[in-house]
Amino acid sequence: MPHAFPYFVEPCFEAFHFLETRFGFAAPVVEQLGRECFIRYGKGDRWVSIAYEPGSVPIVELFHPTRDLEHRRFPRHSKRPARPRRLRRFRDNNDAVQQRQILQAQAAELEALEREFLEGTGP
Repeated sequence: MPHAFPYFVEPCFEAFHFLETRFGFAAPVVEQLGRECFIRYGKGDRWVSIAYEPGSVPIVELFHPTRDLEHRRFPRHSKRPARPRRLRRFRDNNDAVQQRQILQAQAAELEALEREFLEGTGP
């Protein structure tokens, strides 16, 4: 079944494939709700979700049920963001190259800074 945002979905699959191969997450689930597209990778009770809405930079969120009120959090980011500084918004012209650049930077930062979450050894 074709995706509504192939210029986002395919680069996202490429960038976050390491979740499956290195950390044992299940294959991604793609869901479109209105103008937004969500790609979710699950492993037990831990989820990594990448959300995209046209004209916005994708948002990466981590989900892990706890007894606390917080059930989701955004990954930590280094003081110097991995994403290119000039790209604050995606162009609305279905630019897969730009998507790929941002998603690869987000994926690299996720792996570097959230290894404990991805391995299942930390919160």
